[in-house]
Amino acid sequence: MMHDTAALFGTGDVWAPLVGFFNTVGFLLELVTALVMFVWPLERRPRFVWRAAAAMLVMMAVCMVWDSLASEGTWWLIARCFLIYAMCCAASRVCWRISFAQALFYMAAAAALQHAVYRGARVLSTRLHMVWEDAAWIDTIVYAALVVPLFALGYWLFARPLAGKSIEGVASGRMLLLFTGMAICLNIFTNLYHHYGSGSVAFTIFSLFDLLTCVFMLMLLREIVEHENAERDGAMLRQLMNQQKAKLDSDKATIDLINVKTHDLKRQLNLLENRIPQEEIDDLKSLAGIYDATVRTGNETLDVLLSNRSLVCEQRGIQFDRIIDGERLEFMKPGDIYSLFGNAVDNAMEAVEHIVDDDRRWIRMTVRANKGMVVMHIENPYDGALTFRDGLPQTVKADKHYHGFGLKSMRMVAEQYGGALSVKADEGIFAVNVVLPIER
Repeated sequence: MMHDTAALFGTGDVWAPLVGFFNTVGFLLELVTALVMFVWPLERRPRFVWRAAAAMLVMMAVCMVWDSLASEGTWWLIARCFLIYAMCCAASRVCWRISFAQALFYMAAAAALQHAVYRGARVLSTRLHMVWEDAAWIDTIVYAALVVPLFALGYWLFARPLAGKSIEGVASGRMLLLFTGMAICLNIFTNLYHHYGSGSVAFTIFSLFDLLTCVFMLMLLREIVEHENAERDGAMLRQLMNQQKAKLDSDKATIDLINVKTHDLKRQLNLLENRIPQEEIDDLKSLAGIYDATVRTGNETLDVLLSNRSLVCEQRGIQFDRIIDGERLEFMKPGDIYSLFGNAVDNAMEAVEHIVDDDRRWIRMTVRANKGMVVMHIENPYDGALTFRDGLPQTVKADKHYHGFGLKSMRMVAEQYGGALSVKADEGIFAVNVVLPIER
């Protein structure tokens, strides 16, 4: 994993200062580059720039002191590698808000990526040098030209897909130990080969094997992280839907109680009509009408949901307009109806309640049948900027692990019935469309 810079640059006096510099810090610079690709999107600590600059200067100084004091030899080279790994791991914790396990995980991933880039560039530059044996500079030019695009490719294939993903399930226990152990063994084996191995054919075969090992490690890493995140999201969505199904029963009982009490209140007001002024009677009936929470859509579950949300909108000063043909939803399970429409209305209410302008505090919702499909459309104004990923807006809440599942849950319900969900944000209006085939 360490650089044989003299082989890359040649041995001429002109190159001597540059050779010395890259022999000292070249490996460190490449490793830091790979590490930053993985940790850049994470939360940074205060005074990040100063922390990063200080950490980089300290690591470079340690490398220079080590090279001036340490003896030459394979095991010293291996020890130097581990020292740089440890420093980079510590530096990542100094600059980013991550745990030791997370730092170790990203360090192992960075080591695999750096080594894959180094090995790929080294193989190609060496093969070209065999063609132009008299051109000692060819290794330098080709290696420098390949490092940047190989790092860019590595970022696109392995680092970028992990951005925003949780590694809590991976960066702990046996999986972290296994992945770190693989990186350590690869490092030791590589340095031992450079000391004892010989022959251009053997070098090429070993280098290709070395490169493929790193690539497979990174592919395995990406697959495991994505699988862990899919499992976590699935568990969170199932928990959310179970909570919503339980809330359906609670809301139904609440709405029934409100309707009974409102009916009793109106009956008492009718008995008092001749005892108090009619104007006061009308005001009291109007007030009671607010809590007459019965909404009729043709679907009992939707009636309960919209009755509850209508009361909340009334209390928060939100105008909730709706035209709904609930009978078309008879093929759906009550829990799925509550989850789909509950998330849609809750998201709209949450977006609108923060708007100061009363004229923009509204929600419009329609449910209709069209050509054998049920089409649900809900729209509302919103403030601020939205960023989309995988066709869905990202949550703006600080705790991204436990928020932002509303639309994911809606999409899961839609796909469960063979339908689809689409989202559009344009000119301050956020719209969600759900299309479901009507079962016959």
